[in-house]
Amino acid sequence: MYIRHKLLFGFLVMIGLTLNLASVAWQGVGVLEKTNEDSMFLTGMMDDLQNARRHEKNYLLRMDPHWAKRVMDKLDHLHGTLQDERALPLFAERSEWEEALHLVQRYRELFKSSVEIHAPSATETLRAVEQEVVPVARRLHDLLEQRSTGMMRDREKIRAHMKRDFTVLVALSILFSTVVVILVVRSILHSLKVGIRFTEEIAAGHWSATMPRVQQDELGLLLRAMQEMGEKLQQMETSSTRSHAARLAVTAVLETGAAPLSMAEQLRIVLEIILTVPWLSLEYKGSIFLVSEGGEELVMAAQLGLSPVLLERCAQVAMGYCLCGRAAQSRETIFADHITETHEVRHPEMAPHGHYCIPILFGERLMGVLNLYVPDGHLRSAEEDAFLTTISYTLANLIEQRRNEERLKHVAGHDSLTGLPNRAQFQARLRESLAMASRSSGEVAVMFLDLDRFKQVNDTMGHKAGDELLKEATRRMLSCVRQYDLIARLGGDEFTIILPQLAQVDYVEFVARRILEELARPFLLTAGEANISGSIGIALYPRHAQELEVLLKQADAAMYEAKQAGRNAFRFFGEDLHTATMGDPPQTEGPHAALRGRETV
Repeated sequence: MYIRHKLLFGFLVMIGLTLNLASVAWQGVGVLEKTNEDSMFLTGMMDDLQNARRHEKNYLLRMDPHWAKRVMDKLDHLHGTLQDERALPLFAERSEWEEALHLVQRYRELFKSSVEIHAPSATETLRAVEQEVVPVARRLHDLLEQRSTGMMRDREKIRAHMKRDFTVLVALSILFSTVVVILVVRSILHSLKVGIRFTEEIAAGHWSATMPRVQQDELGLLLRAMQEMGEKLQQMETSSTRSHAARLAVTAVLETGAAPLSMAEQLRIVLEIILTVPWLSLEYKGSIFLVSEGGEELVMAAQLGLSPVLLERCAQVAMGYCLCGRAAQSRETIFADHITETHEVRHPEMAPHGHYCIPILFGERLMGVLNLYVPDGHLRSAEEDAFLTTISYTLANLIEQRRNEERLKHVAGHDSLTGLPNRAQFQARLRESLAMASRSSGEVAVMFLDLDRFKQVNDTMGHKAGDELLKEATRRMLSCVRQYDLIARLGGDEFTIILPQLAQVDYVEFVARRILEELARPFLLTAGEANISGSIGIALYPRHAQELEVLLKQADAAMYEAKQAGRNAFRFFGEDLHTATMGDPPQTEGPHAALRGRETV
């Protein structure tokens, strides 16, 4: 009930009680007025009787007919009054009224006969009146007096009853009014107390505060409106907190692009950032797949929390296979709140779970898939979708940025034709190798190689054939060295080779001989067959030099000596070293015998 209804109810109750009291009072007044009227009516009859008796005495004293007439007038008036319809209720019983009416009639008849019969004799008239009329008059007087006394007594009783009833009604009205006021005020105060407590909670910043059941009144409406406001503020605060956390996550992901990290390290950190966003209902495991070079499958590039079984089975995922492959093929986010038939990668220890598989798109180009785990039965939300889609776009830009950086870095540090490191990359790598050898007391070999008769091929068969030959020569040389050895192209037909971490120096001669053998084989080019050879100069750190520039000059000088000695040969730096050709057996004497007399690494 609304407060206005409560107040209206209380107001109507007050008006009702007031009207009831007024009605009771009015009724009491009416009863008293009726009693007074009856009393006055009866008093009038007694006055008529008394006046008739007084006129009767005057007649008996004077014997004047005038007084006799006046007696008869009063008795006629009294008789007429008794015959009035108002006279009957004045008597307790109808018999009393009939008796009074009979006595008046008898009084008239006796007085009239006494006056007419005994008119000549005053004595006879007086005696007749005293004997016949007076008893009747006295009886009538006693009867009226008795009724007057009874009426006075009834009036006092009525007054007493009215006073008592009115007092009781007033007391009950006051009590009822008090109860109504207390109930209304208590109801309003209850709503006010609840409202005050709830307002204090809201003011303290507890937007999620709830209030107990309140009355259906204006305060209740106000409190419910405040609760709705608190819920909306809580939603806004939650949304703001989540938006802030999302922005921080996106910022943290973007910041990884500025860190000197490898692609795998960057993707692992990005995955960890995503999995630690507080409002996302994610399990702490997931993976990031990148599209292979051929674009036919997904290759796992980063993961957190995956079991060895999944690492083995999901290292490479074909397009359209399992959830990740389907997301890559459809280029749409796939959500599953539990394991379904489309979850093709399974194992006995797999616990119930769900997935978000979000394609990583750079424009229309598929870069990979972001695979995240959610609890079994998780409810998908638009807010999660929006955030994960934003993350996937951000991740796509980072991957593209990283690949562009790697391409630029590769272009800056590699030869555009052969893909080999260029002069700058060679010198940087040589510095690293020398520093490492200095710390570990190791040795490093530097080779300078020049292709023999390459200019002749270029001039006779064309530059296209020359480029083709350089590519094939590069492939052959790479097959002769270890994975961590370095072959660089300085320009034209000049190449340099770094052999770091030497455990046996014979490995240097072994590599030189293999390279010469590979280069001496015919080159089957598009324009025809070509035959070349190579000349190699070798310098060792720290035996021949400890400074980079000096070491390079020594290797270059040794290469020119090998070329002057007849080409298709290699030569170690040294004043009395002879040239070793491809067909010569390894030398076991001379200044470098110790270098060639060890086992190959």
